Amino acid sequence: MSENGAVKTPGAPAADSGVASEQERGRWADPAVPVGNAPPQPHWPLYVFSAAWAGWLAFLVVMLVST
Repeated sequence: MSENGAVKTPGAPAADSGVASEQERGRWADPAVPVGNAPPQPHWPLYVFSAAWAGWLAFLVVMLVST
C-alpha cells in the first residue's frame, strides 16, 4: 500500500502522476513512430457534427444581418 492507503498495481503509474503507463500509451510512445503520426481522433463524429452546426448558425446569422 502507498502512503494514502491505495493499493498499487505493478506497472501502473501513481494515481496523481498524470502520466499514462507504457501499456496504455501503446505504440504511440514508440520513438520509432515519427512525430506527427498521431492516432485517429476517437471523437471525430462529434467534431464533424459541431462544425456542421457552427456552419448552419453562421449561415443564419449572415442571413439575418443581410436582411
